Amino acid sequence: MKMRLFHILSMLSLIAMVSCTDSGDYEELLDKESSAISSYISSHGIQVVSQCPTETVWPENVWYKNENGVYIHLDSTGVDSVSLSNGCEVILSYTKETLDGELVADYTKKPIRTYYGYISSSYDYTSSGMYQALTVMNHHLAYARVIIPSKQASSVDMNYVIPYLYTIVLRLPN
Repeated sequence: MKMRLFHILSMLSLIAMVSCTDSGDYEELLDKESSAISSYISSHGIQVVSQCPTETVWPENVWYKNENGVYIHLDSTGVDSVSLSNGCEVILSYTKETLDGELVADYTKKPIRTYYGYISSSYDYTSSGMYQALTVMNHHLAYARVIIPSKQASSVDMNYVIPYLYTIVLRLPN
C-alpha cells in the first residue's frame, strides 16, 4: 500500500514538474514573439501610437496598436460610401508573411468569404486580429498591413506562437 501511494505521489510530482516546464516554455515563446515584433518595429522605423489616427491618409510609418496588441497601418481608407455593418458579408484578399518576409499564405487569387463580426470556431482562415483590423478599415476596398500576435491569431496559428504580417484588402459585395 505504501509503495502504491509512493508511485501515485511520484507521478503527481512528475506531472506538476512537466506542466511547469511547459508553461515556462510557452512564456519563453511569448517573449521571443514580443522581441520579434519589437525588432520588426525598430528595423522598419515604425512609430507606434495608442490612439487610432483619424486622418484620411495615415502617415507612412505610423501604426496603431490596439488594446489587444494588434498593430495596424491603414494604407488606404477605401470607398467611403460603402461601409461595414455588423453581419454583412465581406471578402478578404490577403497575404500572410513571417516578420522575416517569408510568404506563408496567399489568398489574393482565392479570397476568403466570411461575415463581419463572425469568426468560425471550426475550419477558418480568419482570426480575431483580422476582424480587429476590419474595425479600422471600415470601407470597401480599404487596404491595410497588420501585425497579428499569436494570441489574436486563428485557432491553428495560436499554437505556433509566431507573429505574422498580413496585407489585407477588404471588399464588400453589392
